[in-house]
Order: sequence, then C-alpha cells, then structure tokens
Amino acid sequence: MPFIITFQPINRIQGVGPKSTQEASAVAAWKTVDGLMRSDETVEITHPDGYKISWQELKALADGENK
Repeated sequence: MPFIITFQPINRIQGVGPKSTQEASAVAAWKTVDGLMRSDETVEITHPDGYKISWQELKALADGENK
C-alpha cells in the first residue's frame, strides 16, 4: 500500500476541495509533501499501514531509505 497524501490550500478558496495523491516510497512521498508545503498547502499523510503521520515522521522515514 502506498503513502497517501491529502492536500488543500492553507487559505481556503471557494470551490477548491482537498485532493489526494499516492507515492510508493517515503522518499517520493517526502518530495511531494515538501513541494506542497512550500506552495502553502496543508498536508495530511497516511502511512501505508493506515495510520496518520506528521511530515517530520515522513522525513525521518525518507532519510532512513536514503542510507
């Protein structure tokens, strides 16, 4: 099961709802989340095991994959 990233603008815009994307690895998910946060999006990350994690936890997982 992939990481699921749900995102939407920090400042709500009428007619714009949350969207989701999926990434197979923590590294790919971190790249997506980092880009979304830099674009002023709020993010919610669901771990492949089904529980929510913070962006800090995702970054730690991605750093672990890179070693």
